[in-house]
Amino acid sequence: MHFSKSVYEVNRSGYGNMYYCYNTVTKQFALGARTVNSAYGLVVTSTSDTKRVTGSTITGNYVCTTIGLSSTSDANAITWQGLETGTANWRDWVQS
Repeated sequence: MHFSKSVYEVNRSGYGNMYYCYNTVTKQFALGARTVNSAYGLVVTSTSDTKRVTGSTITGNYVCTTIGLSSTSDANAITWQGLETGTANWRDWVQS
């Protein structure tokens, strides 16, 4: 999968642009992305569910709840954020 910095939001204070959450119990995962200016967001899950929501909805906690977890701090959650909050540095797992 390839993500483009021109399409996905960068440098919004307090927010990332990509969120990945994995449920260690159910073995499900979800990936959420927020577009530039938070126009909209998408969440795709391992069960092939795709949701289009308002961009401000896309947070790590929201993405985790789509696969049955309470939040990113749930003991059964493994999470990654695609962008270092407050910078334009993308994490290694996101191709830019």
